[in-house]
Amino acid sequence: METKKELVEFKKEGVSVNKKVDNLVVTNNEEMGVASEMLTSIRNVLKNIEAKRKSYVQPLNDQVKMINADFKTAMEPWEEMSKIVKEKIGGHVEREHKIQAEKDRKKEEKENKRLAKIAEKEGISKAKAQAKLDAEAEEKENKAIQVIVDREGITFAQAKKKFHAPDSDTSVINEKARVVTRQVVKFEVVDSNKVPDQYKVVKEDLIRKVVTGKDGLRDIPGVKIWVDTEVA
Repeated sequence: METKKELVEFKKEGVSVNKKVDNLVVTNNEEMGVASEMLTSIRNVLKNIEAKRKSYVQPLNDQVKMINADFKTAMEPWEEMSKIVKEKIGGHVEREHKIQAEKDRKKEEKENKRLAKIAEKEGISKAKAQAKLDAEAEEKENKAIQVIVDREGITFAQAKKKFHAPDSDTSVINEKARVVTRQVVKFEVVDSNKVPDQYKVVKEDLIRKVVTGKDGLRDIPGVKIWVDTEVA
């Protein structure tokens, strides 16, 4: 294959140059001149290798880009339809969550009134009344778990785990349609000044810009700034 043949030539040349690099010593301007010429030669080879790589890869990349663009165009209307359907499903689920939240609120309010009534009737504190209700609820739960044990012939621990297993978020519409919904926590920063420091990210690009400019800064709290020598 032509590509492998060209790579072999580059590698052969590299072995020869590598020996010269290993023996290179730079202790004066004359030797620095030799090193500079060597560096220029190495750069030229690198450019040739990169150019050769692109000559093989670029047509393939262009083909991939064209294919991706064609399929993206085909997918766009379908993605938009998917988005619309998801929004409508999400709207329904959100309304159901609000309805359930209101039911839970009313249930809690009812339980609090019941708790206060028991405490007043029996002349005990709300804490003791709550403990009594918890004991009754636990007893009721254990009876329900025992029913599962007797029915399925499993251990009490297994039955308890099954009893407390959360309901699936998957709604089966028919044999071919399944809709999975979940509540996702999202956020929006409304006042960055109030955000704790541990949630802020240092803008390294901005620091690099202000320290490398014509009159670059040399003192930024919390930042170490120094000058290093690099060979271009």
